[in-house]
Amino acid sequence: MHSSLKWFSGFVSRRLVNILLLMGVVLPLSGFSATDKPNIVLIMIDDLGYTDIGAYGSDIDTPNIDSIAAQSFKFTDAHALPSCAPTRAALMTGQDQHRVGLGSQNQIYPPGASGDMLGYKGSLEGEYVGLAQILRDAGYSTFITGKWHLGHQPGQLPEDLGFDQSMVLLDALASHYSDHIGPSPHISETGTGKASYMRNGKLLDSLPEDFYSTTFYTDEFIRMVDVAKERNKPFFGFLSYTAMHDPLHAPEELIEKYADSYKGSFIELRNMRVKGMCEQGVLLNCDAPMRWPETTPDWDALTDRQKYDLQHRMATYAGMMDYTDQQLGRVVDHLKSIGQYDNTLIVLVSDNGASAMPASLYVKTEEEDAWQRQHYPHRKIEDYGKRGSFPAMGMPNAQASSGIYYAYKLTVFEGGTRIPMLVKMPGNTQGQVVHAVTHIADLYPTFVEFAGGDLRNQKHLIGS
Repeated sequence: MHSSLKWFSGFVSRRLVNILLLMGVVLPLSGFSATDKPNIVLIMIDDLGYTDIGAYGSDIDTPNIDSIAAQSFKFTDAHALPSCAPTRAALMTGQDQHRVGLGSQNQIYPPGASGDMLGYKGSLEGEYVGLAQILRDAGYSTFITGKWHLGHQPGQLPEDLGFDQSMVLLDALASHYSDHIGPSPHISETGTGKASYMRNGKLLDSLPEDFYSTTFYTDEFIRMVDVAKERNKPFFGFLSYTAMHDPLHAPEELIEKYADSYKGSFIELRNMRVKGMCEQGVLLNCDAPMRWPETTPDWDALTDRQKYDLQHRMATYAGMMDYTDQQLGRVVDHLKSIGQYDNTLIVLVSDNGASAMPASLYVKTEEEDAWQRQHYPHRKIEDYGKRGSFPAMGMPNAQASSGIYYAYKLTVFEGGTRIPMLVKMPGNTQGQVVHAVTHIADLYPTFVEFAGGDLRNQKHLIGS
């Protein structure tokens, strides 16, 4: 047994559906007709920190997500893996990420591991049945827009895991604009630095000039909802935003909106977020001690320019989050306009904690550093958020985003794995806070149970 499986055996004691049943939720299981089954919408916001939405203590305007939260089970102790691809592997297969080849990603290995070792290939392998496939077998129309990050070879693509329609970024990240450039050549699936966008199994040569990832994915998702509705089937839609992943790109007017919001220190920001957690009921012990990573700089020792840098990074991040919320509002409005909102199970999650990764982490050689500087030439603080810039949140801001939980993405501390998770049931429901421990892999069997699907032949599900 993998060491991670031993850990999970105590960590995931019940899958999410059992928690919901214990709370009195009635599930539309097998025996219902196709028209009785609820639609399922899964929303994943990339690198979303625990306190980055209002319902979990944020100062950022997220009224549309907060509206969903008001009708949702708001889970306070939900966990993912420490980085993007392993989480997606567990989510899409229901298995431990090592068992399906994604114990690590992008050639980032733990000590003693390498890409030649079983479980560390860095893309899907092994035996699995994709979540979309088992839902399709249960009579669902299935589609995905946004980030994929599970591989680009036959057997690893969205259609191989059961998606009828797809418009995806195969890579870990890219510019959010139409230049579709990755952070360095070795990160992209093509090996050229040009990001790999694929529609229904075919790579795209170019993107629309007005492309912005969050808008584009939302447009595509709404279009796919309409296609699914025409087929007169319930649907499973996965809206997998690349926001909030770096590079942080956002409309200029929204960055300006938050320009004066972060004039204080990152210490003040963290304290404000923890206070917000308490007010929102997602933190039980509001007096719990907090610690900072040892490499956190002393705020008073920073120059005015360094302080402004951290503050402007946070304003750019907030503008990006604000815009993402606006686009999610479009999805909700559309579901309501076609009469499907009340018949839809909506789940919103992050794939890991807030990211403290700088742009330099993506380059390994001087040549790659030169390549990145060529393709992302805008290095001034005032240019953050624009095409050709590569701002990231910064470590102190990432810790503030994690609230009371220590550290951030790429660590196994709670700041790296504890995520916000909203579960809005079909119907007009009243929100509740749930403190039970849950895991991203619990969603696989939960969705299948909601769809009336068959789990009897599924092996190695860690959410079972």
